[in-house]
Amino acid sequence: MRSQRTMLLGVLLVVLAACGGPAASSAESTAVEPSTAASASEPAASMAESPDDGGPAPTSIEELEDALVPPKSNQLTRTETPQGVLVAYESTDIVPDLKAYYAQKIAELGMTVITTNEAANTWAVAFGTDNTGTGLGGTVAIQNAGDVSNVVVTLAEGS
Repeated sequence: MRSQRTMLLGVLLVVLAACGGPAASSAESTAVEPSTAASASEPAASMAESPDDGGPAPTSIEELEDALVPPKSNQLTRTETPQGVLVAYESTDIVPDLKAYYAQKIAELGMTVITTNEAANTWAVAFGTDNTGTGLGGTVAIQNAGDVSNVVVTLAEGS
């Protein structure tokens, strides 16, 4: 499952770079929905810090998805597969603020950062319940798209 996550992260980055945003929606896509997530203006925890004990870690893809909605965003598309879910958002926050938001959120959820990648105006992180590829995990890819930032959240559960 870990190699699938890594491959999916690479595919997402290529799609974001090539298209300048999330790919077209599928048959199971939803309409644009405003986000109610908090602002990303709070300072972020370092990726190397141990997570705060912010309560129990998510136990399902749905709980993890709800916890990772970016601030100041609209949902553009949501696609479910038997293996997981891919959700694309558009946020008015800038990449550094979103990067800080997700670094802090992933730590608060008690997830382990497996890898991060940063190039030009794009940032991505792969994370999981641990670094073995079992349990819950996913990727978040953020790209500047002018006045907005595109955010793609991909989640899956390994066995």
